[in-house]
Amino acid sequence: MAKPVARPGATLLLLVGIGALAKCGGPAQDDRRRQLAWTAAALPRGPHELLTSSHTATTVTTATATSPIDAAAGVSATARRALSGSARRPPPASAQPSEALCTYNSLWLPKLVVPAHYDLFLNVSFNPNPPDEEPLSPPPTKPSPKFVYSAANLTKGLGPEAVVGNVSIHVALGAPTRCIVLHAAGMRLAGARYEYGGAAWPGAVEKAGGPGAKDYLMVVIRFRSALPATAVGSVGRLSLSFAYHLVDGVDGLYRSVYTDKSGRAHAVASTQLESIAARKAFPCFDEPALKATFNYTLVTPAGLTVLGNTDKLASRPLPGSRLLTAFRPTPKMSPYLVAWVVGRLASANTTCEVSPPGAPLPLAMYATPDQ
Repeated sequence: MAKPVARPGATLLLLVGIGALAKCGGPAQDDRRRQLAWTAAALPRGPHELLTSSHTATTVTTATATSPIDAAAGVSATARRALSGSARRPPPASAQPSEALCTYNSLWLPKLVVPAHYDLFLNVSFNPNPPDEEPLSPPPTKPSPKFVYSAANLTKGLGPEAVVGNVSIHVALGAPTRCIVLHAAGMRLAGARYEYGGAAWPGAVEKAGGPGAKDYLMVVIRFRSALPATAVGSVGRLSLSFAYHLVDGVDGLYRSVYTDKSGRAHAVASTQLESIAARKAFPCFDEPALKATFNYTLVTPAGLTVLGNTDKLASRPLPGSRLLTAFRPTPKMSPYLVAWVVGRLASANTTCEVSPPGAPLPLAMYATPDQ
């Protein structure tokens, strides 16, 4: 997929099909709607509804640098279908102490925890018509010697161009463990929580390996007591809130700018997650082999085109010139294949023949309106 190029006169062309960013129409299926563990009406409206006073926030720093989903109790049908074959349960960790992952720090994630499904909510804020084309960088902040912050600091100082969200990950645990290791880079984290079997465990986020350790862009979530191994065919739910600056860049979820024929600048928010940048867009198990299904909802500035990997399930306006867009669940796939584009775009629709012969494949092409 071609990406927006941040230079005057740049052309944005997106050629997409079914299973990618296809604009493939079709009646909404009731069972798909029931698979969503939330409803558009239940989603919070902004960062002020993101946290409770019991949460703490953690900043995950790297060399590079909304609102929680109110998930229903139990495992969604989408998550259950994702638990097939070898993904049904991770291999057992023979005689592994429950705190072994608390000091884990390596290039690859441990195999004790296997994701099956993600529920994602992102509140993406940016100015679609920037006054100039100056590069957008995070506001300067004084480094803090503390790693844990108050709940209010999850969004404090982010400014108007930011991403605030929540992820709920269905995971299978191969053995009891007090800690879970996953990827997150360049973002603040808060509200870590694990739920399984009717019980809940609050967690604290720490840098993998501790202070001074080599940075593999991982974090460790430490819980008050060991989490039990999940039964075969069942999953627990790991939830995290996150926030970060939306800045100009080339990977993760980033902002870029194009200029139309009249010389007016337009901003686009889009993703480039291959090969290890999904961890810059949302906390995840960012390895190609750790495939899962994804449900996601985006809240964005109104009046823009919003694209994802799948067809839209629902879209409705929100107060403050905002737009909520929910998408259908994705197939089982690696995190780096998640894709979003938000911007002022125009489209042309067509079909192409497929081999072996069958129904024509709908295609949609997106470009800047001048193109």
